[in-house]
Amino acid sequence: RKKRPFKPFALMVADIEKAEEFLFISSAEKKLLLSKERPIVLLKEKKKVVSRFVAPGLTYLGIMLPYTPFHYLLFSMERNMILIMTSGNLSDEPICYKDEDAFLRLKDIADYFIIYNREIISHTDDSVMFVLKETPFFIRRSRGFVPVPIILKKEIKKDIFAAGGDLKNCFAVAKEKFIILSQYLGDLEYYFTQQVYEKVVNHFFKIFDVKPEVFVCDMHPRYFTTRIVNRLADGKKIIKVQHHYAHIVSVMMEHEIFDPVIGIAFDGTGYGTDGNLWGSEILIADRKNFQRKAHFSYFMLPGGEKAIKEVWRIALSLLWQTGLEKEVNLFSEEKLKPVVLQMLEKKINSPLSCSIGRIFDGIAGILGIVKVVSTEAEAPQKLEEKALISNHASEDLEKVPDLISVSILKNQKGEFVFSTEDLVKGVINLMTKGVKISDIAFYLHLAIIRATLKVVEALKEETDIKNVVLSGGAFQNRLLLRGIWEGLEKRGFKVFLPLKVPFNDGGIALGQVGVALSQLSELPV
Repeated sequence: RKKRPFKPFALMVADIEKAEEFLFISSAEKKLLLSKERPIVLLKEKKKVVSRFVAPGLTYLGIMLPYTPFHYLLFSMERNMILIMTSGNLSDEPICYKDEDAFLRLKDIADYFIIYNREIISHTDDSVMFVLKETPFFIRRSRGFVPVPIILKKEIKKDIFAAGGDLKNCFAVAKEKFIILSQYLGDLEYYFTQQVYEKVVNHFFKIFDVKPEVFVCDMHPRYFTTRIVNRLADGKKIIKVQHHYAHIVSVMMEHEIFDPVIGIAFDGTGYGTDGNLWGSEILIADRKNFQRKAHFSYFMLPGGEKAIKEVWRIALSLLWQTGLEKEVNLFSEEKLKPVVLQMLEKKINSPLSCSIGRIFDGIAGILGIVKVVSTEAEAPQKLEEKALISNHASEDLEKVPDLISVSILKNQKGEFVFSTEDLVKGVINLMTKGVKISDIAFYLHLAIIRATLKVVEALKEETDIKNVVLSGGAFQNRLLLRGIWEGLEKRGFKVFLPLKVPFNDGGIALGQVGVALSQLSELPV
């Protein structure tokens, strides 16, 4: 009914005791569940008691406890219920929060409507969090946490509006000593969501009395947020910030870091200064500027956006680039395979990318985990799940031998370039040897972790910088995050992580404000 075959549903149970019957809950996770903010918390299954359709193929379930009187009334009737709790919308559309709108748009989803005599003024999604190494991280920052501001030490002179990105959108306004981030607004690909975005922006301007003199947006020329800033600014100052740089500065803002850092931004997609699609960046950055120091080698996305949904296209592109498309007869059943190969050979509608997210998409396709996805990041999630069930995933990663190794060369710009081709060759080599898919997925992660650690150590030798910032949606991958985080700390680095905003694009508006403040000389650099 909601048209989301893979995207997991959240669950609600009456109390912690019920949750502990079928889920592992650490002390930090318990504290989050019981907090007044009541977020959804991703918890590992202890035993199967809920339908496999709730979170298809995943071993973590999103759980929350009651937070309104109505929830408590529901569970007073039957304490042992496990309820699916999902937003009142069709997948990817904004939440309905007016009765008439709900009756019209949700009539094919809901069997009953419960209404009330108090009007809802604005919508907000539930916040979503996960815990790693007893540290809580946001996947979605919304109900319970918005509009709690981030407080600056110095009052700023000009009101600022930062538009955020087009995926997992959250915008920000800055005024006096406060940066106020909006609730999660979702993906701005759809007209309905764009309408809601504009409405919430105007609502924030009104309730916080913000009169922006400076407008900040992503560099991507075709983003909706870029277009709306060009319109709203009406001749006022516009600052455009590279996507992954914004990711890194968001964490610097949180931790009040002003000195240069080594910033690792592993992500899905971000428009780069060379016009290509970035997403595996290692930067040297301060609040005013950045230098790109490392990334994976480029590969093509045949069909552009279409390849992100039909990930077999990325898989074929990776094989073609590595010279293995004929040796490895994958996707022969795909009628469009000859067309896609022609697109690659003639470089037709095949933008270049170096994104970790897209690499995970392509490898998931090569391994046969998924060929076509129904929601963003489905392939990387399924690939991570395979890696997590490998016996090696619970071992000390430093002691596991390399079965996929990645060569690292410097290009003409002096940037370290990780070989994407080596990853593909390594995966195919293990497949031909009959290694289990879960172990291949694990060794892929390990190869990326080890290559990253090597380059960061080399950059420390060059720059003497020991502070490292991690950000970007790929770090919601537990194995990748743990491997790089622990590996850096063992090598003597100080690691800074986003604790007040998500790793994903829900955090970049904060970084956009930070870059604007530095360029306006509102803060020391």
